[in-house]
Amino acid sequence: MEYERKLEVIEAINEFCLSAYVSFTDFVITSKAHDSRLATHGEELLYLMSTGKITSTHSFYLKMFHMLLVAGDLDIKEVDILLLDEAGDLNEVTLKIFLELPAKKRVMVGDPNQNIYSFNKTINGFRVLSHMGTQLGLTNSFRVSKEIAMLVEGFARDTFDKNMEFKGIHYDNKTVTTTAFISRTNGQLISKMVSLNRSATPYNLVRPVKSIFALPLVLLALKRGGFVSSPQYKFLQDDTDDFYKSVALQKVYRTQLAYIAAIHSGNPGVKSAINMIHTHGPSGLIEAKTIAEKYEKSKKKYPLTLCTSHSSKG
Repeated sequence: MEYERKLEVIEAINEFCLSAYVSFTDFVITSKAHDSRLATHGEELLYLMSTGKITSTHSFYLKMFHMLLVAGDLDIKEVDILLLDEAGDLNEVTLKIFLELPAKKRVMVGDPNQNIYSFNKTINGFRVLSHMGTQLGLTNSFRVSKEIAMLVEGFARDTFDKNMEFKGIHYDNKTVTTTAFISRTNGQLISKMVSLNRSATPYNLVRPVKSIFALPLVLLALKRGGFVSSPQYKFLQDDTDDFYKSVALQKVYRTQLAYIAAIHSGNPGVKSAINMIHTHGPSGLIEAKTIAEKYEKSKKKYPLTLCTSHSSKG
């Protein structure tokens, strides 16, 4: 199969698996302009995954569970209460499973204004099910002072929800001695580390150094016929192999990183990591990792903490 076609098929399968559809052909007819070849290729790969002849993706076995649930092929006992977290940031398939599972009562919890996984085709479950049930606000936080909560509430009302309510609790000691730098991606976090290292400013990290640097180090180590041990990044070696197998791709994209950046332009993590490699270079990244590991091993509590929005949102 030619490369462009293969990419179309893979993207269509992933979109289908995250959607509310239970038929790939129906999905293609509705959203892919009646592309019969796409339907045929996709059905073949879905069948191979369902029989275990090729590796199943995470999104596929979630879709398989959804399809078996709708077909009534699963013997699942009814529960008293079914709880769903992060309901403002769901894939359609997750919401459908939530509605299909037998339960006397369903409760969704989350923030209708939070959607940090939009790149992964997520939807706002509260908006989709706004015609159902009763919505109750969780307005009081036990993690911040009244003063900070008031600032958060004001910002939220001015920015995305004029009716947002957010209350804090009373603190006797209101002195703030610590600071957090919060980024969207690990790449932005590492760039901040490089900047702090220049001024010898120490910092704490919420996540292990190894996991923060995992993606850029994998990207730096990619080579023709190489091997990536991390399951979540194996696709990058596949992309690298595709690049070196195709003379056409090598003419269009000067380097393997340029090619990977182009086909994963919608992935903020990959995009940020590649930009960081270009900005700081391999030696700059290795130095940043070494210094971060030194702070990590010291076990000291510094005034500054670096974290991503995902690792710190709790």
